[in-house]
This record gives sequence, structure tokens and C-alpha cells, in this order.
Amino acid sequence: MVKVKTKRKIDRNDLIFIVTLLILPTLQFCIFYIGTNLNSFALAFQRYENGKYVPNGWENFRQVFSDLANSQEVHYALKNSFIVYFVGLLIAVPIAITFAFYIYKKFPFFRTFKVLLYLPQLLSLLTLCLLYRYFADNAIPDVMNKLFGINIVSGFYSNKETQYAAYMLAFVLFGAGGTLLLYLGAMSGISESVTEAAEIDGAGNFTQLVYIVVPLIFPTIKTFFICGMAGLFSNQFNLFYFEGLGANPKYGTIGYYFYKLIAERGGRQNYAYVATFGLLLSAMLIPITLIINKLMDKWQEKIS
Repeated sequence: MVKVKTKRKIDRNDLIFIVTLLILPTLQFCIFYIGTNLNSFALAFQRYENGKYVPNGWENFRQVFSDLANSQEVHYALKNSFIVYFVGLLIAVPIAITFAFYIYKKFPFFRTFKVLLYLPQLLSLLTLCLLYRYFADNAIPDVMNKLFGINIVSGFYSNKETQYAAYMLAFVLFGAGGTLLLYLGAMSGISESVTEAAEIDGAGNFTQLVYIVVPLIFPTIKTFFICGMAGLFSNQFNLFYFEGLGANPKYGTIGYYFYKLIAERGGRQNYAYVATFGLLLSAMLIPITLIINKLMDKWQEKIS
């Protein structure tokens, strides 16, 4: 009888512990996912008038389709959103994987690289952008002039001809360090015997990276790929931290366009428009994301 009571007490304590842990994430999911999305559906058919929301039929959808067809700012934002996503995918991800592999193999100064690459993540993004602006306007022109003979008179960031490139470089640099530790963590799960066997067979570091490490950490790469696709239209490209609400529309993304509509004076009137636009973009991205997920699953089966 004593053993049975003890077992029941342990089971009850375990249940209390599990429920306690799940309360906060469940509450967060209900409020910020279910509640937010239900509110977005409701807002899509309303407009803000005289301090309250009133029915608006399909007018918000007509406005969104009209802007998609005629608004130059929306065209710039869509184009830049895709450019930023593919730059992150084709440049930032390989850089992060390469440096993670460098640290994983414990090459010279690997601890120093680990600290330096992750250090920017410890600073606030606003502080980081201010430091980057100073660096881009003073250090980069000197380097370009001395190494390549390119004379940038007004600074890499301040020069309108190179400002977009400065934004893109900042996006790559800021994003590489945050994902590096996750790729490194995935590589740490690879048995040392696998890479040692490859070295015995004469495989160099590049061969190990491409044919052994990347296939073994592919689930992690796939996760970032899918998450990046899901956040394609929410990335504001750090423009708000660089320029506030006054960034050049030519450099804007959909994420920045939405942020500007909500943050500017009278932004409450734009909630319904932004909710409608977001629903249409989500309807476009959901099937694309699911298709890409299936294609990557098949690719993973081939390389495994």
C-alpha cells in the first residue's frame, strides 16, 4: 500500500510540474498567435472611423490589390523583400556555416572567432547600427582606397550610390553571428569518429564540410530555410534602426512598409489595411512554404 501511495504522489507532482511549465507558452500561443490571427481576420473587413472600428466589406482588399498594381513603394518593398531573403540564404548562411565549421574543427584562434562573431548579438541593435554607420563611413572607404584604389568621397554609408550595399552588408554581418552558435551546436552532435575516418581516407577540410558535415546538419539548415521563408515579408532590413521612419522607399521592404504604416502618426487607421495585406501575403506563402518543405525532405533523403 505504501508503494502505491508513493507512486500516485510522484505522478501527481510530475503532472503539476508539467502543467506549470506549459501554462506560460500555452498562454502566449493563445494570445499572440490565435488571438492575433483572429483579430487580423476581423480587421480585414473593418475600417477605423471616429475612434472605433466599423464594417467595411471588401474595401480593404480592393485597396491592397490596387496598391499591388499601382504603388511604386509597394513594388520596391516586394522586390527588396525577395532580394534580402535570397542574400541571407545564399551569402549569410554559407558564411555562418563556414565559420561554424572553422570553430568546430578548432583551427587557430577558434575561440577568438567565436567571441568576435557572437559579440554583436550582445549589443542592442540600435547601438550596433550607430557603430556600423561610423565604421562604414570612416573605415571602409580607407580600406577600399588602399586595397583596390576605389575612392569613396562621402563615405560608404552616406554615399547614396553605395548606401543600399551598406544596408546589405550590415544585414549579412548582423545575421551571421546569431545563427553561428546553432550551426555549431548541430556540428557538435557529429561523432568525431566520422571526421577522423574521413581524414584517414584522405578527405580534406572542404570535402568534409560539403560531403559530411552539411548533410549531417541539414535538418538545422532546413529549419532556418523554412523559418526564413515564413518571415520573408516581416523582415524590416534594420531600416528603422538606421533611418527611423525616413528611409528611402527604394530601399524599403514589406516589413518596413508595414512598420512605417503602423508607427507613423495616425497609424491606428492603417491597422485594417496592414492586417488585410498580411493575410493575402500569408495565403501566398503558406502553400509555397509547404511545397518547399516537401522538396527539401526529398533532397534530405537523397543526401543522407
